[in-house]
Amino acid sequence: MTRIWWIESRRSTAARLGPALLAMNVLMLLTLPAAAGRTGRWMALTMHQRMSLGMLLPLAVAGGAWQLRRDRRHRVEELLSSTPRPRWQRLAPTAVAMATWAGVAYLVVFGAFAAWGLRTASYYPTDTVVIIAVGVVSLVAATWVGMAIGRALPYLVTAPILAVVLITGLGVMSVLVTPDGDEHTTFPRFLFLSPTPSNVPGDAVTIAGRVDTAQAVWWVCLAATAFALLSVVTRRGAALAVAPLLLGSAVAIPMLPAGRDGGEYRLDRTAMEQVCTEDTPRVCLQRVHAYLLPEMSDWARHALGLLAPLPDPPTTAVEWRYLGPDTNDVQPPDTMLFHLELAPYERPTQSEGALWEALDGAAASNGTCTVFHQHDTVARRLAAALLIGTLPPTDDGLDEQEASLFHETYRRLSVLPHAERIRRVAALRHAVLTCQGDLYQVLTEGVS
Repeated sequence: MTRIWWIESRRSTAARLGPALLAMNVLMLLTLPAAAGRTGRWMALTMHQRMSLGMLLPLAVAGGAWQLRRDRRHRVEELLSSTPRPRWQRLAPTAVAMATWAGVAYLVVFGAFAAWGLRTASYYPTDTVVIIAVGVVSLVAATWVGMAIGRALPYLVTAPILAVVLITGLGVMSVLVTPDGDEHTTFPRFLFLSPTPSNVPGDAVTIAGRVDTAQAVWWVCLAATAFALLSVVTRRGAALAVAPLLLGSAVAIPMLPAGRDGGEYRLDRTAMEQVCTEDTPRVCLQRVHAYLLPEMSDWARHALGLLAPLPDPPTTAVEWRYLGPDTNDVQPPDTMLFHLELAPYERPTQSEGALWEALDGAAASNGTCTVFHQHDTVARRLAAALLIGTLPPTDDGLDEQEASLFHETYRRLSVLPHAERIRRVAALRHAVLTCQGDLYQVLTEGVS
């Protein structure tokens, strides 16, 4: 059997399809902007490789269609039909060779990038096995679907047309299920059958188990239908061949979410666990980012040092965690939250903007306030600027009117004595902690 498979691999386009998929997969992982920081982050790598299926699936379908056109053009079917074996046995070696090369190409790329990340990774989620397996199954199914279509439409234009149509279709499906701020919008559940994730919310977020299961069931059934259509010789057989796909759809589609409420994802609580430095001031990162503690400690302690002149200042720096829609990462007053900025190839860059964000509002926000005022954002930005002693590099997050107010107010506050500036920032911190008062008025009281 191995000898037959090897002969079919060399005779068919399988040995060309595999390298083509491998090259496309590597190209996608190297060029996706959000995938640049993949080293050491297993879930990020897994999700971005699944996103690359938006290009790999059309290529696999086109490769399968091209193979059947090639066999028809060289009259391979006529040659094989002279053997006494059933049609499915005659086609099985070619189908298995095509599927094997497609799946191996996908796994080789993941293995190579995963080996790269082994040097630094601090967390290895088991969900990656299931997510990668679904990707492999979808590639096998896509290859056989292409072969089935190529049998029915053995034309020169079939493969390129299929590739263009599928790239467009998968792109549209991905856009339709991408969160747009309206969590109550509903749409057909079948859109989530696409194995390409709509987005990658974070390193501590994984695909929900029911979505993985539904996708696996549907793509296995699609592969069965495609192989059956490739093998049948009668119209009745073709009608029966659709049964696995119908059954798979009936089982899988009800399991899928129906809106933009994040139902396709779940939080990985283990990945979100805090790992902290042993010495003080304590700096804590999520377990998935724990390998960055040595590099992040100095930056976080510098930020805590800027807050030290305040009464009862924060003494611990903790990485912000995504806890789901409409859920704040509430921390005690002695804790400063900060967002971790990851640059290409996984090195944290923690720009000046990140420092301003960490000090925003003197790091006092506990996320429980329900009443806000018009210029609260400006006041928080002013407090951070007064602590650092200079203006932020950009006015991101402020509209034109707020930016003008910010610069004018900073000009007036920056000339005050240092002790007075600290007193005002401390008053703002108290107002935020108690959720009382207009922050801008608290900070600028008595300043003309």
